[in-house]
Amino acid sequence: MRELKEKCGIVGIYGKKLPISRLIFFSLFALQHRGQEASGITTSNGKKLQTHKGAGLVAQVYKEKDIENLEGFMGIGHNRYSTSKGGALNHAQPVINNNNSFALAHNGNLPSVKSLKKFLSAKKILKKDRTDSELITDAIDFYIKKGNPTPQAIKKVFPLITGAFSLVMMDKNNLIALRDTYGMRPLALGKIKTAMLLLRKLAHYKLSAQLF
Repeated sequence: MRELKEKCGIVGIYGKKLPISRLIFFSLFALQHRGQEASGITTSNGKKLQTHKGAGLVAQVYKEKDIENLEGFMGIGHNRYSTSKGGALNHAQPVINNNNSFALAHNGNLPSVKSLKKFLSAKKILKKDRTDSELITDAIDFYIKKGNPTPQAIKKVFPLITGAFSLVMMDKNNLIALRDTYGMRPLALGKIKTAMLLLRKLAHYKLSAQLF
């Protein structure tokens, strides 16, 4: 019998006055079944991106101090299930561009990256040994550096991405979610309305008290 392969878990949360990093932590904890090799969170406070990544299970990767240091009003998270070459931590996500202005978390495995590689090669920015997630990031980063707003840069790169996938991406001010045309990879959109009491409790919830 073939082993069930869930292929990564992703989450993105936006909300001012919410404990964003803590909410993402518990979301990733709930998505642990989708990836056990590594986990990562990136947040933004409107000025810069902050990231913490590590190999292992969610409860092993984050300590209370890590969550407190991930300040901001929005963020994305990723649990990694290996779908490409490389060690657990070497390709842990979110993927960050080289000037720390854009982050991406990817669920899925592209059957072909020929179009992405052809594009990056034509722009003379193709790097060796890049995963499909890193190639997407490199292509989007190219347009951002050309002065395109992040949503527009993503729109231009979308035709180069093939297969079944879902993505959450962010810069310091924008949170964007994207999935393939047919919706083959799970991606749900929700809105918080009446859970403020729970959120206040989570804001004071010490990870070390219950999980370690």
